[in-house]
Amino acid sequence: MIKEKRAVMVGLERSTSTKLRITLDDLIQISDKPSKWIKDVLITFKEYDNSVFEELDFNEKDLADFGYSIIARLYAFYKQGEI
Repeated sequence: MIKEKRAVMVGLERSTSTKLRITLDDLIQISDKPSKWIKDVLITFKEYDNSVFEELDFNEKDLADFGYSIIARLYAFYKQGEI
């Protein structure tokens, strides 16, 4: 049995007029259409004031947490043979 291929998507959306939300979602590749991916699961998200995003004024802990979340998900896919 061939396992589905998986990926992580980082997204940005407006949550209110003054806040932006960065999201991390799991994706699954549709086997009969290799260029088509669908969202599977929301991994995590964090909201920021517009000014934090506009000035790229993220604290190092937030950056490290997002980076760790991405690597951890990709590692899980790798260990399960889904990459």
